Amino acid sequence: MIARTHRLPVVRQCKLLEPGRSTAYYRLREESEENLAVMKQIDRLYMERPTSGSRTLKSNI
Repeated sequence: MIARTHRLPVVRQCKLLEPGRSTAYYRLREESEENLAVMKQIDRLYMERPTSGSRTLKSNI
């Protein structure tokens, strides 16, 4: 994979391995607290009623 600390430049590594250069520079972001809270609530609702669809779950949030 792409190694930022390698003596070969990132551009050259990308040419050799053939991923897009934007892939080499992409960095993951942390999830916000608000988003985590919403995902937790959706998970709780789904576990209570696994047969409910997205419309039902959306109306309960």
